[in-house]
Amino acid sequence: MPNIDEHGVKAVQLTANGVVSTRRAYINKVVVYHPLSSDSSYSFYDSATSSVSGLTPYAYEVYGKGTDYLDMPKGGVLFHDGIYATVQAGTTLTVFFTEA
Repeated sequence: MPNIDEHGVKAVQLTANGVVSTRRAYINKVVVYHPLSSDSSYSFYDSATSSVSGLTPYAYEVYGKGTDYLDMPKGGVLFHDGIYATVQAGTTLTVFFTEA
């Protein structure tokens, strides 16, 4: 189980590639709003600055139009050096996470 700090669960919404957290954190849930007909990939990197410098502990595919809700395993997925996410243009990614 993650060690939840005094702030509890946080959320960040991205419409382009970007940083979710610069600290050690657990992803608890992801919501993807995907209004595109084409398929898209979303990747989460163990890095506070960019996708180039981090490992890819989690990747996710969305097929066609819709809103996807992705629950993570109990306790979340741990990212030691922060969380950086890649986001398909024209879509919205909401990440719920706890910093540890």
